[in-house]
Amino acid sequence: MNKTTKIRLFFIVGLSVIVGGSYMIQRYMQSYRSKTVPFEQEILKTYANFDTSAVIHKALSAPTGIILKPKSKSEVSDIYKDITMIEIPHIFVDVLPPDWSVETTADKTLFMKIVTALILRTNEQILNERAALRLLQEKHLKNLPWNEQEIDFFQKMVQKYDAVLKKNQVGQLADLIDKIDIIPPSIAVAQAIMFTDWGRQNQKSLYGEYGWKDEKSYEPIQFDSLTQATDSFALQLNSRSQMIQFREIRRRLIPYERVRELGVDLLANMTQFMNWDEQYVQKLANTYRQGLVKELDHACFKGTCELIDNSIHFE
Repeated sequence: MNKTTKIRLFFIVGLSVIVGGSYMIQRYMQSYRSKTVPFEQEILKTYANFDTSAVIHKALSAPTGIILKPKSKSEVSDIYKDITMIEIPHIFVDVLPPDWSVETTADKTLFMKIVTALILRTNEQILNERAALRLLQEKHLKNLPWNEQEIDFFQKMVQKYDAVLKKNQVGQLADLIDKIDIIPPSIAVAQAIMFTDWGRQNQKSLYGEYGWKDEKSYEPIQFDSLTQATDSFALQLNSRSQMIQFREIRRRLIPYERVRELGVDLLANMTQFMNWDEQYVQKLANTYRQGLVKELDHACFKGTCELIDNSIHFE
């Protein structure tokens, strides 16, 4: 066998290995996503007939659950006494009580439970909106026209998530699918701990979201409730143009279900949320080192914890 023939044979074998390897990797990742993103897969399967009325109604409705306004810290403690962050019910504290204080590790754990439940509630709403949009996307791909209800819902999402700058419906839909996704609970909890010092201050501005009070005053927005503040925080991360890098990294990570690292991997991309504070991300990173903040990305509502590592405890 001469040198030229050997080179050709080596090239053919190498190319075959690369093509075969690429095919296997692609098949593996497709299989992996189908296992790790069951929510969207189940939605598309359930609504294969594209009757979207029920899923749109759910997306436009308030999340299920009990919203409470406790009058004392002991009442909050009783609410979450037997609840861990692995599998929690739909119970939400909407205001911190007047006597709220943080003196012990148990108090810090209680604060983490409050905020984690709130961001899970918001994420549930986000996933409902995303599910409805994914159905509209599937209809579009199959050249099926949208009905009046679907068009109205789509326009609501375009306005809510600021997708108005895209030139056409296809661009707006792609932008919405990219924007509307979950916020890692660890990010929300770390932000709340950092800005409120475990709820000791700034209670009406849980996540340090700033806005213009007038032409000269740029200060923390005061919200009427913790649920309102949490919904707004998630909306800022999912809609503001400054947070595009945060969303881009999230989009790359979520398909591979890197839940354990999701918040940590997104941490550095929070810079633009409070870009006037040069130490902001470092402060947020320092908060991550306290307690079990990063493990909160395992938190889930009862009945949705199939992929959760139940060896983790928060007591």
